[in-house]
Amino acid sequence: MKNPFKKPLVWLLLSMVIAVSPFILVGLVDLIANLSGCDVNEGCIQPCMVAGVDIGGILYSLFMSGWYLFITFPIGAIFFIGSLIWMARIYLNR
Repeated sequence: MKNPFKKPLVWLLLSMVIAVSPFILVGLVDLIANLSGCDVNEGCIQPCMVAGVDIGGILYSLFMSGWYLFITFPIGAIFFIGSLIWMARIYLNR
């Protein structure tokens, strides 16, 4: 028997990943900066030398992408609510 909840459940999980993806990226940048002994802030690009290469600009750019949370969170929330409605309709039509 085919599971009718498979597609809405995939959309539900995907919406959660979309909603928090910038937050995850900022956390990853912070982890990389802490492990390499660098500072990352939104004020300016800080030098960060890793294996003889300055990755401060890359870390700064990825850190600032956290502002995309203002776009991805509402989109993810809309898809999350839509997936819940989709699952409820499937459950009620059984």
